[in-house]
This record gives sequence, C-alpha cells and structure tokens, in this order.
Amino acid sequence: MQYEQQRAADFSALMAMIDGTIGKADRKVELVHDELRELRRQACALPKRRGGAGSRDARKYALGSTLAVLGLADIDDIALLGLLAHPLHMLRWSSSVLSSTPDLGFGPLIQTVLSDSHRRAWCEQWGRALWWRHRKALYDAEVTSFLNSGRTGRGERWRRDQPTAVQLGLILDLCGVLQETDPKVGTRGEAFDWIYARGGNPTFWEEPALPSLREEDDV
Repeated sequence: MQYEQQRAADFSALMAMIDGTIGKADRKVELVHDELRELRRQACALPKRRGGAGSRDARKYALGSTLAVLGLADIDDIALLGLLAHPLHMLRWSSSVLSSTPDLGFGPLIQTVLSDSHRRAWCEQWGRALWWRHRKALYDAEVTSFLNSGRTGRGERWRRDQPTAVQLGLILDLCGVLQETDPKVGTRGEAFDWIYARGGNPTFWEEPALPSLREEDDV
C-alpha cells in the first residue's frame, strides 16, 4: 500500500514537472511569436523610416529643400497644398500677378498670389480638407489592417496592458464630443473596445467644409 502511494506521489510529481515544462515552452513560443511579429513589422516599416535611403521621409526632405531653394521656406504649407492642388486657379492668379511684375521668380510669385487674404483663406481651407482626406485614408487603412490581423480577440496579451496615452486622449475627446462620463478604463483592451464602439477618432468623423470662390476669382 505504501509502495503504491509512493508511486502515485512520484507520478504526480512527474506530471507536475511535465506540465511546468510545457507551460514554460508555451510561454517561450508565445514570446517568439511576438518577436517574429515585431520583426515583420519593423521589416515592413524599414523603407519608410526617416533618413533611410529611398525612404518616404528622405524624399519629403528633398522636396522640401527644393521648395526652400525656390524661396518658399517660410510659406504656409497648408495654403500651398490647397493652391498646388488647383493648377487652373494657380495659373489664373499667377498670370494676373505676372502681368504687372513679369520678372518674379517662382517663390515670390507664389507668395504674392497668397498675399491676397481671400485667396489665401480659400487655399488654406482646401489644404485642410486635402490633408484631412490624406490622414483619414491612412487612419482607415491602419484600423482595417488591425481589425483584419486577427489580434483583436479577448485572449490577446496586449489587452491586459495599460491604456496608451493616445487612447486616453481619444477617450477624453470622445467624452467631450458625446457628452459622456470618463469610463475610467483599466486596460488597453477596454480602451480599444470603448473607442471602437463610439466610432473611433472623432477627428475623422467629418470632412472640413470646402470653400467657395469670390465671383471675381472664379475660373
């Protein structure tokens, strides 16, 4: 009887050791999966990183330097975006300026065009709308990608982490817009679910209003 009890105890100890080993292995596998996922993310992001050869930021800096050389270093970038996006308007306004000062370079020409307060306001409003559309497309793609990744399930480890500063800021914005009380979420998963259920970032709910031209500026 004592022998059988000892065997049972030894067997239980062996199974506990095996279970512990399996648990450690599972945790290591989970960590490896997380590391691989992060490595894949970094690999995908590498071509877009700031300063890298052929990166998007490197191209942006090159284009920005070109504008600076042309005399547009101090120009309002939002107004310039709205103007460049409407070449017919830019051509008409530029022709009007050049008719009296034909020797202007490109930078001074654009500055003169935007010195008119009505034109500048029109270009700024269009610039805000175009920048909003660009950012919304990126935001929608990011949200869709995350939702399609299969990593939003209740058992995901990230859900147990603390809410991010971005999430907490969005929650405060949504509470103000929707007149709701602060939900005081305790985890990243709770914050994600609360924000997603209310439509996400309110910045992208409604496109900025588009302006109309004065009659004398119409093309």
